[in-house]
Amino acid sequence: MKQLAFALDLREDPAVIAAYDAYHAAVWPELLRGMRAVGIRSQRIFRTGNRLFMLVEVDDDFDWDRQWASYMAHTDRAPEWDRLMRGFQQRVPSAGPNDWWTPMPKVYDMNEQLAALDDAGA
Repeated sequence: MKQLAFALDLREDPAVIAAYDAYHAAVWPELLRGMRAVGIRSQRIFRTGNRLFMLVEVDDDFDWDRQWASYMAHTDRAPEWDRLMRGFQQRVPSAGPNDWWTPMPKVYDMNEQLAALDDAGA
């Protein structure tokens, strides 16, 4: 299993942020089932101010572009949800030209470093 991390901003408006939080308190069931069907094992979104951080757990062979496209094409309300959420959101300043949710590379993993120490006998 691998983890993917992404960043995105909400528009800087307390009403927008409150509405976004409210939608995510009760995500449409067909979206949840659709994400699970394409291989998303876990999805968590965290927020500080208007900055969002999303952590997704997927199988090692998961291909984000291919499987997300499948989800959008085969989950009836996914495009509707996507349009609705994009009305609340805006790209982070570091987003690439094709990014909406901007991928965040892993910088540090305590467990990996501890395992390396253990392997080295340190």
